[in-house]
Amino acid sequence: MKRGSEFKNIYSLSRCIVMDTSFLIELFSKAGLLDDFRGRFINYNLLIPRSVYRELLELRDSGGKVSGFAGLALKFIDTSGVLVVDGFDGVADEDVVSLALDKGCYVATCDNDVINRCRERGIRLIFLLRGILTID
Repeated sequence: MKRGSEFKNIYSLSRCIVMDTSFLIELFSKAGLLDDFRGRFINYNLLIPRSVYRELLELRDSGGKVSGFAGLALKFIDTSGVLVVDGFDGVADEDVVSLALDKGCYVATCDNDVINRCRERGIRLIFLLRGILTID
């Protein structure tokens, strides 16, 4: 796992995606979605705020229905070069929007509240529309 302290300004000039907890869970709960996402966004830098990583840890340890998906998401983050950005360790939804604004990234989410916040701020989105990855 890359640390946020390794985050360089070059990321703000390249294509990047900030993923939220809902999107990461969906990547592993729908068959084929992870492969589709990787194929379409292979040249993008993937980021999450520290607060999203913390939420995934809590979900994994909760033993609830999504705990297995959260565990898979954490393994993906740790092995796929997803950058966990320090300094964003408050409320996850707010941190996702703030990080995307700060770095000029897309936001990948399945959360309608996050979608609305991003649209209000002019942040480009990646989300599922009828089960299909969609860019807005």
